[in-house]
Amino acid sequence: MSYIALLGLILYTIGCYIWGGHFPFYNFKLYAGAGERDKAAVPVFFCEEKEADIWEYVHFHGIDPEQFLAHHMPTSVTWMVEEAAQWVRDNQLKERENGPLAVSFGFRVLSINDDGSINETIKILERGWAWKR
Repeated sequence: MSYIALLGLILYTIGCYIWGGHFPFYNFKLYAGAGERDKAAVPVFFCEEKEADIWEYVHFHGIDPEQFLAHHMPTSVTWMVEEAAQWVRDNQLKERENGPLAVSFGFRVLSINDDGSINETIKILERGWAWKR
């Protein structure tokens, strides 16, 4: 091993110890914890009780995007949830008037039963109103 590589390793180790939670020393878990889960969740959006595409709706009212990730659902697609929350933030209605369509946001939670079958449940986190684009 060259001395430069050894010196780099020593300096990086010291940097990790001193600045542990900051780039480039941050420790990302990524998907390491996903193997320990017994459930998985994916975001789902409904309009009038039917699954819909959240990007087809605007002028949201009564639905709080800050609650989309507040419930610590077992998901590995938080980026999708953040994008949906940002869409709702950017397209919220300023007036206090309900839209013509009832909408809701939540998660489809999947788990495996003892007999090997898949159990699917829907957990709604937020309900509100919106307009179609």
